[in-house]
Amino acid sequence: MARLKYVDEFQATTACTVRLLANLSLGENALSPEKKLARVVFGDSWFASYQTVLALRDKLGLHFVGVIKTAHHSYPLEMCRWALVGEERGKYVVFKNLDLNNIWAIGWSDVHFKTFICTQGVSTWGEAASKKRQRADGRNYAIQVTRPSVIEDYQKNMGYVDRHNRFRQNLLGLHKIWRTKKWQVRVILDLFGIALVDSFLLARKFIPRWTEAEDTESVFWKFVTALLPQVASEYEGTPAVSLYKCEQVLIGKQKVEKGKSAGRVVAKQMRCTYCIKTNKNRRKAGEENSSSDSGTPKRSRRTAYTCLGHRESFCCKGGPCWSQHLKENGSVEVGGNSDFDVTDPSDSE
Repeated sequence: MARLKYVDEFQATTACTVRLLANLSLGENALSPEKKLARVVFGDSWFASYQTVLALRDKLGLHFVGVIKTAHHSYPLEMCRWALVGEERGKYVVFKNLDLNNIWAIGWSDVHFKTFICTQGVSTWGEAASKKRQRADGRNYAIQVTRPSVIEDYQKNMGYVDRHNRFRQNLLGLHKIWRTKKWQVRVILDLFGIALVDSFLLARKFIPRWTEAEDTESVFWKFVTALLPQVASEYEGTPAVSLYKCEQVLIGKQKVEKGKSAGRVVAKQMRCTYCIKTNKNRRKAGEENSSSDSGTPKRSRRTAYTCLGHRESFCCKGGPCWSQHLKENGSVEVGGNSDFDVTDPSDSE
C-alpha cells in the first residue's frame, strides 16, 4: 500500500481517487487552455471530502461535485444543517470558501438534510426532483421537490456505475447462465459482458435511434437481438436471432389457485407497455391523467397479448398501441442490422 502513488501526500481515500482518475488520463493540467474540457467528477460520500477537492484541482485540474457525510473536516456541515432547520422541503443554502476560489458548500433540505461540496455548477433553480409516493388505496403518484441545478446534475450522473452493473449482472447475467468453476472461463464471460454493455451504452449515446430510447430491460434486449447477427449470423446452423415477424399472440395460460375461480385456467395478463409510456409522457408534460368519475389517476390497461418476435412488449389487442409497436419495431430481421449501418449510401454507387 505504501508503494502506491500519492499515498505519501494524501489520505488513503483521496490518494485512491486521484490515482484512479490519473490512470484514466483525465488530467488537464498539462493541456493548453484551448484544449481543456473542464471535466467534472461526480463522487459519492466515499470519495467526497475537502482534501479530495483540493487534490483533484492541484494534481489533475479537475472539477468535483460530491455529497458530504462523515468526511466533513474543513467543511461547514453544522452551519448547513442549522441554516436549514425549519425550512420546507426543497429549500437550500450556499456557503462560499473565502480562502480559496470556486469552492462552495451546499445544503439541501429533502427528507433528510443533504450536503454537497462543489467547484463547478450553478445554484439557480433546476428541474424539480420527482419523488414517488403511494395513496392509501395503493395507487402511486409523484410529488415535485425543488432543487438547485448543481444538485440536479449530480443526481442525474450519480448512478452510472450502478447502471453498468445492472445491465451486465442483473439483465445479461452470463455468470448465472454459464456456470463454471474455471476462472479463465469466468474472466472471458465477464469481459464479453463488459464489452456488450459498453456497446449498448455507446449506442445510447451516439446512435440516433437508441438515444431516444430509455434504459429499460426491453430496450436492452432489443439492442442485443440487433447486435448478435453482427457478431455471428448463426451458430451450428441455427440463426443467432429468431427472425419472427411481429404478430400478436397470447402471453400464456395460468391456473387460478385461490378464490371462487380456483382451478380455472385463464389467460395471463400484464400491463400494456405502450399505455405505460403514454401515461408517463402525460405526467412529464403536466397533463391531468384521471378518470372522470373518481378523479384518481388511471392505471395502464391490462392485456393478454404480446408480440411473437418481441416477447417483452405487451400490447393491447389491435388499436393504437399495436400500431405504435409496429412503427417502433417492425421485425427483428428488418429493424436490427440497419441500426449499425453507418456507411453513406452513396458509397455503394
